[in-house]
Amino acid sequence: MKAIYLANVGNRDVKFDNQNIKVPRLSGKDYLDRFEKVAEHLTFPIITKGLECVFQDLQDIPLEQLILFYTDQDQNEVSEQHYQSDTLYFADLIEKLVNLRIPEKVKNVVKIKICHSPNDYDFTYEFFSSRLTEIENEVKPDRIYLSPAGGIPACNMNLLLQGSRIFTRRAVTLLIPENPDKPAKLQKLGDLINRENNRLIIQRLLSEYDFGGAAEVLENESDDKSKSLLALARSVQYRLYFDFQTALNYLSNVNPEVLQIAETNIANFGTVENLINTIQENFTALIKPIEPLHGNQTDFDQKNKWLELQKRLNAEVLLNVRIKWLSKQYIDFLGRIFRLQEGVLRWIFEKETGYSADSEQFPNDYPDFLKQNPEFKDYLKNESINGKNPVANRLNRGTLLLYLRFLSKIRNEYKPVLKQCDKLDHLSALRNKSALAHGNEPVNDCIISQIYGKNVLGNLSKLASTFGLEDHLPQIDCIRNIIIENF
Repeated sequence: MKAIYLANVGNRDVKFDNQNIKVPRLSGKDYLDRFEKVAEHLTFPIITKGLECVFQDLQDIPLEQLILFYTDQDQNEVSEQHYQSDTLYFADLIEKLVNLRIPEKVKNVVKIKICHSPNDYDFTYEFFSSRLTEIENEVKPDRIYLSPAGGIPACNMNLLLQGSRIFTRRAVTLLIPENPDKPAKLQKLGDLINRENNRLIIQRLLSEYDFGGAAEVLENESDDKSKSLLALARSVQYRLYFDFQTALNYLSNVNPEVLQIAETNIANFGTVENLINTIQENFTALIKPIEPLHGNQTDFDQKNKWLELQKRLNAEVLLNVRIKWLSKQYIDFLGRIFRLQEGVLRWIFEKETGYSADSEQFPNDYPDFLKQNPEFKDYLKNESINGKNPVANRLNRGTLLLYLRFLSKIRNEYKPVLKQCDKLDHLSALRNKSALAHGNEPVNDCIISQIYGKNVLGNLSKLASTFGLEDHLPQIDCIRNIIIENF
């Protein structure tokens, strides 16, 4: 393991006979010139205490680098008092003392100059960002100890801030008490800052329903609660891929006992365990093999099982539709919404006829249906799709929509469904001109709203109700809240 120690050298960091040195630049240069004679009188107690804590943490592993940030300001730009307070010679003295007393525990001492005013918060912010990034790229340390005990407040603050940002969870902060009898302690400030940053990132990702992105952030966490949150995020991610088996596998890794559910969701879902059980039952039903309906199916039990599966799948498409809208993926929204329309039309055809709507898998079903239902075949002769007479032996979205129109003339319960399908069909020209199909026309929320209606989500709710589909978005929102509130 490659470990480094970073510290700002302040004017209290080197002592002579345990006393502070009043003029660091002048006296430091003097002691450096006479080092062999005065070395036994010199100590660096703040950094020493921090190093003792680090050596204990590292056990037998030596420090790769002790990095000392020192000041050396331009004499023409600062007062004499500030100039004489510079710590460049203190850094040299500490290097010599380390090499003299603990050479086996520190491989290298590296000194880095702070040339501008160390009291300038803006400058030190940029300075430490640049220097620590260089250290990260050049040294690639596994563990970084940050010591903010010596030096100027602006330097210490930005050493901690940028160190925690750049090194993230590899950074460990040292608490070094002024009381000489109290040892230094390791603290998790870097971990806390990193976790808070990750929390904000997760909130942002989930605001756009990016569960895959949230899962990537959660991959870096190791506690049991975060592992369960990761499994939840992955389960939604793969659910939206229609990979229900993988989603179910991830869901089995969730420990509901370590998670809390928001009070606003208790009325709908009860406990986290109840929510997970409900979703697991749905996934299990979605992946259960069922013989496809075809050939004028007369086994009503088998037919109902197939239709129930298709209804569940259409509900998942509806969920995709809503999330594509909420996450502002408008071209994909168009694709999903017509897949939903087609799924509902196929379901109605199969329910009413007993024949399969899948002409590729069962090519004889639709021609056989036409033979058995000449009135529909005659109806097609008087209809058109995009100005053309429909091909009688081909079952597609247009033909399925004509079947629904034909059916609604004799079955009133299908008239609301036809109304919703016709409303969706107003978007077909936009879809065909978009990158989803044959063109490059722009697609955004305003354009869709002008065609489909301003309240798109409200229209989708009506559509779900009319189609008789379960709305799973509240489940997803509940999981989103669980992840945010439990992280």
